[in-house]
Amino acid sequence: MLRSADWHRCHPRSDILNRDPVLSRGSRTSDGALRRMAVGVVLFCCAGCAGPGTLEVGPLAWSESGLLSWQHGETPITAHFKLGGNSNEELALTLSKSESLLRIVRSGNDWSARGPLAGLDWMGPREEAPLALAGWLTLVETLAYIQTAPDGVDAIVSGRVRARWDQTQADIITAETSEQFRVVWQ
Repeated sequence: MLRSADWHRCHPRSDILNRDPVLSRGSRTSDGALRRMAVGVVLFCCAGCAGPGTLEVGPLAWSESGLLSWQHGETPITAHFKLGGNSNEELALTLSKSESLLRIVRSGNDWSARGPLAGLDWMGPREEAPLALAGWLTLVETLAYIQTAPDGVDAIVSGRVRARWDQTQADIITAETSEQFRVVWQ
């Protein structure tokens, strides 16, 4: 068993801390301060884990619903969707099966996305959207365009999307992510 004198011989600087009350007290104080600072940093970081806020849409002027099939690589999904919008450039898409899979909201230039298909909850301008959400944001924009398209227009080809639609369904392919969507109106 090591006696105190032996321990001090093995750790020569320890006797300085034991003899000097200022250094000894300072060491304990700085350890406590470091601990408090570490706890503060952890709490600050965890507060950010709650995720971004969400945007809300005012009263809807129009809404559509139906079935949406999504294909990206080997991952197919078919789920119910509801899309609504108003004259304030606000849009909301909700995709659900037995539970909510995705909710995307656009209010002016701001977007938010929540749910398992969104990955992490996200909020911000479209230019800063994660690539995994780019196709979904394009889908919302395209579906909103279809709702307001002039009579006789049944297709759109742009740098972001190729789409063709009629009274019963729409087929949409996004250029950014090569995702394929089929919407069947109900």
